[in-house]
Amino acid sequence: AEREGGCSRQSAMRHHYPRRPCEYFSAHRSEGVAKVSGDVGGATAEREAEDVALRCLRVSCRDLRNFAFRAALEDALHSGLLAAALRIHPPLKLRAVSRPGGVACSGRRHALVEVRPVASALDATLALTEEGHCVRPGLIFAAHASRGEVISREETELIARTNWATAFLDAAACRALKAEAAALAAPGDVPLGHQARSRSEAGSQAAESAPCLEAGSTQCLVAQELLVLRAQSGQPSDAPPRLLEAAVAFLPQLGPALAPGLCGYKDVKDRLAYKRQVEACLTACCLLDLDSLCIGCAEGVAGSALYGHPLRETAEVWREVLHEKAISASGATFGAQFKRVLFAVAEDVPFSAIPAAQTLRETFSEHLAP
Repeated sequence: AEREGGCSRQSAMRHHYPRRPCEYFSAHRSEGVAKVSGDVGGATAEREAEDVALRCLRVSCRDLRNFAFRAALEDALHSGLLAAALRIHPPLKLRAVSRPGGVACSGRRHALVEVRPVASALDATLALTEEGHCVRPGLIFAAHASRGEVISREETELIARTNWATAFLDAAACRALKAEAAALAAPGDVPLGHQARSRSEAGSQAAESAPCLEAGSTQCLVAQELLVLRAQSGQPSDAPPRLLEAAVAFLPQLGPALAPGLCGYKDVKDRLAYKRQVEACLTACCLLDLDSLCIGCAEGVAGSALYGHPLRETAEVWREVLHEKAISASGATFGAQFKRVLFAVAEDVPFSAIPAAQTLRETFSEHLAP
């Protein structure tokens, strides 16, 4: 009876204090730690380390509430990509940029716009260094929401091939993947207030490492110097890791109201909010001194089909922001900063790629590269 009373009290307290990461570990936790530290074969030790890291992430990472993101991250974890990335480089740092400001050089040139069906937006971005004398290319794509079941194809590729996913790992998951068994020791009995304080510190650390975007806001995620560790097939590459200068992600509003015929926004405020998001992304790219851009259009224009935005009107917004005079002292356009702007549509998704490619070519007919 005493034991039942203690269990009921513990269950009641969980309504006020969330679970600790150690409560998800198995009863044979010490044995698992020994395996992580290398007391058994390499394959078993790796599986145990991945299991511990995944349990830590299920507690601390808010983005795992998105089913598609969780599946992509687990695939990268079990394939050994995250452990390999951490051996080469510390976890990637994501910055949430809300009001970018500063000075960027500009000129009188006009960016050459190209619409191209590609198998990989990441490879298309890297190929810009070999085309048109571009030195610092960047990738723009639609970010995932912290809740939901959708993720853009570009972000899925970044998770599967680069160290992008390491930005969402907390300290405990990193230690597990690095096989630091000492950091996984049981904390023992500590006062309840100290436990709550530890949980809040862990939550703040996770939020700092992977900020969450608000749908429809002008915030964007910026990551610099991503390591490309795998080839397009997903297999480890024998070549040294390539470097992606920058990746910029924004989160469009989910399901804005559309006009009859689904040809445009019903409310002009939704169009203006999307335009402000595009301006914020391009401003961040200018301040990063990128000289070329690849915009992922595997699902509409920068993920417009994923989030229910009208295809043609989103294309028109990108044209307006790139080629109309920006709000700056010089009066230059955003397009003056970049040598090339590539809209990368998916060549292996014909039903969505053909309308997107055709719409983009019609919208940018005056600015397409010869």
